[in-house]
Amino acid sequence: MRSTNGVCSAFCLLAISGVFGAFSTPSAWCQDTEKAKSKAVIEPLTKEQQEVLLKQRISGGMGYTFRQFSNQFLAMSRIELRYGIGLMTASKEISGTELQPVYPQFYKPTLRELLDVIALQTKSQWKYDPTSKYFHSELENGPVKDLAIFDYTGTESAKPYQVTLPEGWQVVDKGHWTMFVPPVFPIGMDIYELGSYSADAKDEAELLKRVPKEVSLEWAKRAKDEIDPKEFTPAKVGQYDAIYFETMMPLQDGRMVRWRQWTFMVDNRCYGVVSTIFPQFEKQIFPDVQSMLASFKIKASK
Repeated sequence: MRSTNGVCSAFCLLAISGVFGAFSTPSAWCQDTEKAKSKAVIEPLTKEQQEVLLKQRISGGMGYTFRQFSNQFLAMSRIELRYGIGLMTASKEISGTELQPVYPQFYKPTLRELLDVIALQTKSQWKYDPTSKYFHSELENGPVKDLAIFDYTGTESAKPYQVTLPEGWQVVDKGHWTMFVPPVFPIGMDIYELGSYSADAKDEAELLKRVPKEVSLEWAKRAKDEIDPKEFTPAKVGQYDAIYFETMMPLQDGRMVRWRQWTFMVDNRCYGVVSTIFPQFEKQIFPDVQSMLASFKIKASK
């Protein structure tokens, strides 16, 4: 298929004999669009059906580029949701963005929560696409059921939080995480947005206690193989209760860096802060990190 400006869309969707396959590269199908126009179309979901689908839970693991992940997700969603979920974009930048896992292994996000995390990481927004513009099939009739397409388009969005920057520090937006760069060295502190969480009302309080503990443990294992639970201590990020962990972490070149992390919840959203500082820069950098953590605030809703 071709987009309205004549540029091939990032993906074309293939259905053969009623069985949904993987996403193909544009060249395989877009070149022959005019020669082989399919009569098959996707049966659109009603708003009620969309809401039911978006509330269903699915495995939250992510990785690879958006394009590679979407290929796998189409097949996986057919197994877990009994719907083929097509993640589409016409943007080369979005399709090439590397996706990173954020959810702890025990948690299965809703489809809506997962779509939101992907949008955050790709600096985009998603919407349900009731058309068949991304759909190509060798079928001669339709409509094709149990298939839902979500289209991602680039957008600019403000961070939901704010911190007071010390003099000379710079901010680099990386999508779901933000680098805070000190003037004396290229690394200092990163703030990660780690998704929203939900459960039945009776289980929600327990879930929101478990999430930062599990996330803290998974992140700490990036810096240290064996973790003693006593190494996690209570702390504060702004007004929010956090779980704190620190260790000296060896690098591949043999140098040691101090790894610090804070994990906390703001309502049903999880945040993580990581600071890695070489010992010789502790006195210059860490006081500024502490100052930024103390200043952390969630922006007022408009």
